[in-house]
Amino acid sequence: MNALDPQPASQPAAGPAQALSPAGWRPHRLHALDRDWPETNCDLDLWIELAQARGGEAEAILGFTASQDFQSDQFDLLVPPKEELERFFGAVVRPLALYEKFEDHFVRRISDGGFVLLETDACYLPDAAGVAYRRRHVKSTIAIAAIRPAERTLDYFHNLGFWRLEGDDYDMVVHRPPHLQGDEIIPPYAEAIVFDREPLRGRALRAAARERLALRLSRAPRRDPVAAFGASLAPRIAALAGKGAHAFHDWAFHTLRQLGANFELLADHLAWLEADAFEPAVIACKQVSAGAKTLQFQLARAVARGRTPNADAIVADLSRARLTALAGVDASLRRLR
Repeated sequence: MNALDPQPASQPAAGPAQALSPAGWRPHRLHALDRDWPETNCDLDLWIELAQARGGEAEAILGFTASQDFQSDQFDLLVPPKEELERFFGAVVRPLALYEKFEDHFVRRISDGGFVLLETDACYLPDAAGVAYRRRHVKSTIAIAAIRPAERTLDYFHNLGFWRLEGDDYDMVVHRPPHLQGDEIIPPYAEAIVFDREPLRGRALRAAARERLALRLSRAPRRDPVAAFGASLAPRIAALAGKGAHAFHDWAFHTLRQLGANFELLADHLAWLEADAFEPAVIACKQVSAGAKTLQFQLARAVARGRTPNADAIVADLSRARLTALAGVDASLRRLR
């Protein structure tokens, strides 16, 4: 079941917000399907939906995108900093040790009013239908909001929304698999989320977000990460030839999707802060987003045909747009002081 094809849900046996249900869930506007990049990655996407569920403004957290870098073969994944999750949303995230039956830990934490972040296999996540569900093993992260052991169902935030899994999928996500426990399997990485701090609201939230944006901008890489990506492009595309769609998808996810989504979300953050003040930077951010999407399509076609295209011109355009965007952010922040 998913948010786009809802089914009636039974009352959760344990959960921090029992009014929440995947039935009829409406994804946040940052996940609208007409965007350049409706999905970013699981670590950020679940926080966008979780912020909405808690009545928060997801756009507030996105200033960290100003400091994205490229290292070796990938752009930085869009992972929101924990200190900002706590300051803006009141969310405290702590490691969760799984030293007994996994299910028991999840039930206790959720019954106490929290959520559980769990690294799991998207092969058993129904919302990943058509990509990974029952097709391939891909590491992903979910936020469990409700769990019902007797019914073998749980509700979770992941990617574009709020979902439910059950039956065999429940067994593989919660028990991994049912006949292996204790010292027979390495426990998955898990964290507990507790909303026990007062979140910022209104003007105080925007002021704090502007302050953190300035900090993140000061930490932007001095070298040009888009140029570094461009220098790695030709040999990487040549190496992907003949390796199939999955290999290209994995590479594109960690490069062009992270770059494009990063700047689309930075544009959203700036528009949320003060649309008029940041308008030139917003325009440049959207140019990076659209350009990355165009380049991904071009490279996908080229790899499928066994070709290695010359992407120097579009990479140069992306580089200029990125520099324009960050310079615009800096100029606007100075004017707003």
